[in-house]
Amino acid sequence: MKTFLFGIFLLGFSTIQGQNFLIDGEVLHPYEGYLYLMYGYKIDSVRVVNQRFTFSGSIPYPMKANIATLRNNRQTGFLMLENSRLIVDIAIENKRNVNFKAVRGSQSVTQIKNFIILKNKNRNAANLSDILYQRLNDLIRSNPKNQFYGMLLAETFSERKINYKQAQQLSTLLDKQAQDPEDMSKIQILLETLQKTQIGAKFPNIELPNNKDQLQALDAVKKRFTLVSFSSSECIACIEIDRKYATIYDQYKNNGFAIYEIFLEHDKDAYLGHLSREGLKWHTVLALKKYNNPIIKSLGIVEVPTNFLLDNSGKIIAINVGPNLLSRKLSEYLDKKK
Repeated sequence: MKTFLFGIFLLGFSTIQGQNFLIDGEVLHPYEGYLYLMYGYKIDSVRVVNQRFTFSGSIPYPMKANIATLRNNRQTGFLMLENSRLIVDIAIENKRNVNFKAVRGSQSVTQIKNFIILKNKNRNAANLSDILYQRLNDLIRSNPKNQFYGMLLAETFSERKINYKQAQQLSTLLDKQAQDPEDMSKIQILLETLQKTQIGAKFPNIELPNNKDQLQALDAVKKRFTLVSFSSSECIACIEIDRKYATIYDQYKNNGFAIYEIFLEHDKDAYLGHLSREGLKWHTVLALKKYNNPIIKSLGIVEVPTNFLLDNSGKIIAINVGPNLLSRKLSEYLDKKK
């Protein structure tokens, strides 16, 4: 979801309000055939002519919609459908995969742009959770049915940017019958686990098999600072961030810093192959069944990369720490110890 939210932030926009929606689309490469627009329980179809296509209709509230080359194929790119004119550019790969290259005319894009700006502007504020809570509260109250707000709430929960009580209050504002079932499922999972994985809580001791099929407990490897990282061999962002963590690990591994990385995989070979390619030097363990693994579900992990920085007592002191912030925190901590 992070990719989608930041992706639409980069897409361009200019809102044109109306009582009906009109999708004015262009396929960026030659394509002959039909496109299908799926939203709610409806499926509309149109033939692409000279790389152009249009869809029109009316919806009761903003909702997720898929555009695909095959009927009922919802495993493809999606956009937020609103009663306005949307100008859409798409690319079709292998005559099957639809990728959105630009979406203009969306009020939701404007709102997420403003939300991201607000979050980044106040990222170091002590009352960040209160600031985000108030903005989300205002948005959801303006239209509890808007599926974009449900998606935004699930994303904010997964980042652990607001506390458990605030999360509970915001979730009750949503019209659960109108929201996307996938987002509501994520919200429910995160609510059940947010309380034990927020800053200040003690992170549970977990135990999973390592590359030698030996159970490796988190408590057995913890040091003064421990980064508990959730990753996957097929996650490009995870690979890139691990390579940056490697430099930090080499610098601080003898000064009380450890990494305990959990790989969410469908099979063991993917995990072992990744370790061989990347040469990771820290403790790694395997969580088969990915997000359906009982331990992963119990922690409310719904996306990778996700990480938690623990102190020597196992208390969570930071969540989703990037390499630069991690390096600063370790440096500050070690300076205090001198």
